[in-house]
Amino acid sequence: MLPKRSFKKITSLSNYYLVRHTKTSDYLDTETGHLKSEEVPSGHMQDLSTNLLGTFKIKDLQIEFKKECEDFSYFIDYWVENTDVKMPVFEKDFSYKTDRSYFFLKISDLDGHVVPYKKSNDNFQAFCKVLHTPTNSNFWHCSVRWFDENGIDISKQSGQFKNRLFSQTRSTISEFIKQDIPEHKEISKELYM
Repeated sequence: MLPKRSFKKITSLSNYYLVRHTKTSDYLDTETGHLKSEEVPSGHMQDLSTNLLGTFKIKDLQIEFKKECEDFSYFIDYWVENTDVKMPVFEKDFSYKTDRSYFFLKISDLDGHVVPYKKSNDNFQAFCKVLHTPTNSNFWHCSVRWFDENGIDISKQSGQFKNRLFSQTRSTISEFIKQDIPEHKEISKELYM
């Protein structure tokens, strides 16, 4: 669903599930049980792109915007509240990628989850936040992000520690993956209209 001027960002997500597309159904390492790095590279862990399951259906994961389309940047940009968006055109702007697989994450398992990490010689904690971050092409887009003890987004910081941290967060997220479609509900319209 495309964002509409009458919509607003959702702030209360804890009772819902996220769905994330994968390239194949073979996205877990059989030895470790963790997400394969080629499925979700460390760089993607800084802002893991997911969708709020409910009104967003599993079949919607097949939509793929074409990088060569004239408005690609526009469609993947974050939506600005109180604005209308342009309608994408099938085959011109997007197509369907039918060979994708997926996994699910319960938001309450992730939101607020703590992962310890080392920066230089000091020990810190990273806190997970699930944020509703609609794009111009997808109102149901959500981001899984990590913040330090001061509430600063770790992706905005510099340092080699981030590679180690985001590799660790990939392992952490792997622990919460659900492969079977969970029992879920659509979000109440009152929360976004």
